[in-house]
Amino acid sequence: MSVSRYVGAVLAEKPGKDDEYERAMHDFFSHRPYLRQQVRDDTRRWPTRDELHERGR
Repeated sequence: MSVSRYVGAVLAEKPGKDDEYERAMHDFFSHRPYLRQQVRDDTRRWPTRDELHERGR
């Protein structure tokens, strides 16, 4: 295989990979919300991120 054919094959393959990435990204972002906080049955609340990591104290 010549270099020009190899480069042509690599370049022909690239748009297909870009399309797959775009499709996967669209699929991921189409499901909102990304992270859903679970509802607790009791009256307690979930700690905030800052509380968990003792930030701002």
